[in-house]
Amino acid sequence: MKLGSLKKYLPFGTLGVSLIFHLAIFLSISGIILIQATAPKQPFQPGTGADITPSDLPPPPEPEDNPSTPEPIPQDNHNDSHATMTSVPVEQIASKAPTNATFTLPPQIAVLPGATQGLGGGRPSSDGAKSNNNSGPPRTINPFGDTSISGGGALIGIMYDLKQTADRKPSKMAPDSANGDYQEFVKRFVNSGWNDELLKPFYKVERPIGTYQIFIPGILADKAPAAFNAEKYVQPRRWLILYTGSFTSPVSGTYRFVGMGDDILVVRLSKRNVLDGCLIPVFGDRRESLGQPYTGAYKHYQMYAGSWFNLEAGQTYSMDVLIGERPGGQFAAYLLIQEKGVDYPKIEKDLSPPLPVFQTKAGSVPKGLAPHVTPNPFLTKQL
Repeated sequence: MKLGSLKKYLPFGTLGVSLIFHLAIFLSISGIILIQATAPKQPFQPGTGADITPSDLPPPPEPEDNPSTPEPIPQDNHNDSHATMTSVPVEQIASKAPTNATFTLPPQIAVLPGATQGLGGGRPSSDGAKSNNNSGPPRTINPFGDTSISGGGALIGIMYDLKQTADRKPSKMAPDSANGDYQEFVKRFVNSGWNDELLKPFYKVERPIGTYQIFIPGILADKAPAAFNAEKYVQPRRWLILYTGSFTSPVSGTYRFVGMGDDILVVRLSKRNVLDGCLIPVFGDRRESLGQPYTGAYKHYQMYAGSWFNLEAGQTYSMDVLIGERPGGQFAAYLLIQEKGVDYPKIEKDLSPPLPVFQTKAGSVPKGLAPHVTPNPFLTKQL
């Protein structure tokens, strides 16, 4: 067909032909895009096109500062490395223990009678008050005593720090060179009739402790202020603990106390000095050595016997016990009792015979660097 004859079908001439051509191309491209958008997408396969790099990925969402719903706490945290022992029942812990496991008390821990499990003191009674009876399992406590023990025949202990004055200033016994002054003070106190006025110039820890026995194996002297919760402001040297109490004898007979204190152990019964168990005697040499309390590092120590005294069944007696540490370091104190006329066979030639531990209430004694004792301690009656 000639161009002249075509012009009658194209009223717009060359411009009209161009518009029709571009419109056809636009419609073709639009159709292809529409087909790709509606067709199902195929999963990405590496190597089939341009690989996606980490820079092409969108950034992770920012964590919420205050999530509206907190994550639930798991109920079973046996496998949680951060779980505490209190979150697991005791019986479940025991059931998982090896069959050959053994559990012993370390030398510095004693199980004293009358104390209940836990760190909060006595077992609450029905009216909410704390009591100090023998109900419930015993708990491990400091062998010097415990602040939760009082009454029921307990010996009540008060700590005095001879390095500080009553208003917490350094005393003349604060320097390390004052060990001799400390020893002389103890001697003067005991021989003065245990005059409390001599103690008043020194710092007194306000809260007392209680115990039913004086039986403290080889232990660091800093356990003494720790028993009074005073370890932050009482250094473990040149201190004294004065225990006072009363007991009722269950039997009649003639007895004497046997013991040792590193450094100080003195016993007074009904206002009479009856035992000097100090490393250096403080009221004379009226004592008898009964042999070593144990072998090992303290082989050079001796157990000392005091004066004989009579006890009457049902009679009540006052009692005072003074213990103390001079230079610091290791401490030990034992108070046993011996009945006259009873044969206590020696275990070894140089060791003291096994004697009953003097207790005002039934309870076990700690093990460790300690003398041999009979299985049944001498028990007094409670008041």
